[in-house]
Amino acid sequence: MKHRSVLLWGGFSVFCGLALFGAVALTRTVLELDRREQQAKTEAQLEENIRLSLWRLDSLLAPLLSSLAVAGETTLSESHSATGSPDSAASCDPVSIQEIPIRARRVVKEEAPAPREQDPNESSPHSLTSLRNRMREYARFRSRVIPPGDGNAEEELQQLAMNGQTRSFAANEFSQRAQNFTRGNSILIENSIRNGRNGVTEPGWGIPFTPIWSQGELLLVREIEEGVPAVQVCVLDWPKLQSDLQQLIRDLLPEASLLAVDPLPKEGSPDMLVTLPVIVVPGNRVGELAGISPPRDISVPLVLASLWIGIGVALAGTGIILFSLLRLSNRREQFVAAVTHELRTPLTTLKLYSEMLNEGMVRDESTKREYLKTLAGEIDRIEHLVENVFAYARLRLSRREIPVESFLLKDFLDALEESLQRMCRRGDIGLEIRTDDTLKLRVQGNRSAISQILVNLVDNACKYASNVPNARVQLFVIPPAPGEARATIRVTDNGPGFPKGSRWWKPFSKSVEEAADTAPGIGIGLSICRGLAQQQGGDLRISSGSVGTSIDLMLPIATTT
Repeated sequence: MKHRSVLLWGGFSVFCGLALFGAVALTRTVLELDRREQQAKTEAQLEENIRLSLWRLDSLLAPLLSSLAVAGETTLSESHSATGSPDSAASCDPVSIQEIPIRARRVVKEEAPAPREQDPNESSPHSLTSLRNRMREYARFRSRVIPPGDGNAEEELQQLAMNGQTRSFAANEFSQRAQNFTRGNSILIENSIRNGRNGVTEPGWGIPFTPIWSQGELLLVREIEEGVPAVQVCVLDWPKLQSDLQQLIRDLLPEASLLAVDPLPKEGSPDMLVTLPVIVVPGNRVGELAGISPPRDISVPLVLASLWIGIGVALAGTGIILFSLLRLSNRREQFVAAVTHELRTPLTTLKLYSEMLNEGMVRDESTKREYLKTLAGEIDRIEHLVENVFAYARLRLSRREIPVESFLLKDFLDALEESLQRMCRRGDIGLEIRTDDTLKLRVQGNRSAISQILVNLVDNACKYASNVPNARVQLFVIPPAPGEARATIRVTDNGPGFPKGSRWWKPFSKSVEEAADTAPGIGIGLSICRGLAQQQGGDLRISSGSVGTSIDLMLPIATTT
């Protein structure tokens, strides 16, 4: 039995280990997939916010740059004086930028021939040659990233707005935005020229400005004719414009910054503005940005929690079932061992005495009578054992209350006294039954069940007190106190009593070794007595010390009608 238990519990432990290992591996995989999905959602949301930010900035700057292209000298001067003063700069609302801040403006004309000692290829940063080179470089860059297109101008302006609703990928994003800006810019300038500024003869009027970087300054330049080739230059207040634009997209990209793109790259970047050579740096492309990371899906933790709860319940249930099966198997083995041990002695006695009597080995009549008395006692012992086993089986199969009737307790005990006395005389134990105080006490119960209970109690008392000098058993009735609904039949003995911690109410609680050392029996008598008492509305209680045991059988009093 022990070896089998070790094997079963060992196998169960291995099963639990494999189940937990699989659950841990599955949990780690699911959490990793969830983390990657969350990271992908965050990056997708960040890319979307970058696209919206670029569209917002280009949509704001495009009409402002177009308006500068058709603005006259007076307008440019007013814009410069309005935006160049500290007061106006401080009061500018970055959320609604009305004009591009211009810090200075000038016209750069064709330079005089260079002296002999000066390299003709060298020129000052803001010289006509340098500015033209920068303009050509920007034109080549735009020709590389903007594919040629055609179509109606008004339809293209509508396409400019529609592209704000769609998502493009990588280089195509910048190319499409740049193409939309170029077409939209042309449309705005054409409309301005068509609607007219009568009498405007300013040089360069209507020619779009080209944004370039020179010596860390952001310039708007365009070629004009003032008798000689020249370039009109507007120096922008980049720190102020940078701060205003960053504030404009703070709700989408809290940590974003705008940086100059100088020199120009070979290919357009998806994070680059098309209106200015400026790139948007989001600040933290992978991290969980405040206000950017989408809300976390709680379904994955809930599923994992349910998985672990299910595994725990399954393992606990399997362990409980395994424990119950082992306990049932152990009790079955104890039952077989106890019944076998309990039957071995009387069967051996029956076989031996019957053979001796049958073969005429015993000729003395008194000895024959003694042998026959012993045989009768062993037969009673076997009968009592079989009745107890059947009673236990009935209790296990049916928990229903047994039929009861009302009867006088004194008459019942008087009828049972002879069989109880005979049982005690067989073990040379005195039995005292007192029923004088219960002449008219009626109880409600099953006569057969109560008889079996009392026989078991007296039999137990005789067995445990058999080795005690002057052993005696007492049976008497305790009338109910006023207000109580139960009468008590108490059986006492002066035997050794139950040991501490004994579980007398548990069936088969006595092992074979304990039965050999104390008294014969299989350990179901008291369990049967308690079950029978409870089936008829009563109960069984035991109080035991180092010497003597007292057992109370409580029965409900019959109601008078």
